[in-house]
Amino acid sequence: MDKPEVLLFDLYGTLVDPLSVDTELGRLFGASAGRDLARLWRAKQVDYSFRLTLMGQYRDFRWVTARAFDDAVSAVDTPHRVHNADRSL
Repeated sequence: MDKPEVLLFDLYGTLVDPLSVDTELGRLFGASAGRDLARLWRAKQVDYSFRLTLMGQYRDFRWVTARAFDDAVSAVDTPHRVHNADRSL
């Protein structure tokens, strides 16, 4: 039996800059906090994805992204504007 051919391509981080959201976050939270938040948010996305994989648990990208954003906003010294934060997602 022939094995299926599979092509894997990492779009996120290769063609799409995940830190490009810092401009919009800067409008919502201030330039410095926006940059910090974008970097921490991305780091938490990667960390959560890695941990979930190690635990054998699946969560979709939206779930991981939302949890990472909530935790990043909590960690960065910025006023949390929930109605604006939802727009960023």
